[in-house]
Amino acid sequence: MQRFFVEPYQIEEEAHRIHINGTDVNHIKNVLRMKCGEDVWISDGGDKEYHCQIEELGEDEVLLHILYAQEPEYELPNLSFPGTAESRQDGTDHPESSRVGSFFYNPGRDKAMCGETGC
Repeated sequence: MQRFFVEPYQIEEEAHRIHINGTDVNHIKNVLRMKCGEDVWISDGGDKEYHCQIEELGEDEVLLHILYAQEPEYELPNLSFPGTAESRQDGTDHPESSRVGSFFYNPGRDKAMCGETGC
């Protein structure tokens, strides 16, 4: 079953509706070719996930009907890697490193590791 992530403002829990918009609309309609009546899981990134059914496929919005809500059955992984500020005990950052997502790019170290040809 497909899973999508939404912002809390997209959820109307009292009305049992979730509004999907943005690039996910194209993905649902044209890439996955989902139809009304199909089930999806929605996560708000917090303490609930929602089992929903596609109710309406609009031009700019997909409307979902909430069947039920539950606590997530998964735990988000810890994405700390050796050499990153998150993994250092003193919490200091590397001045020669640039933060990219959850990773650090260190031009000197990466060139040394990959050589002149690159990785």
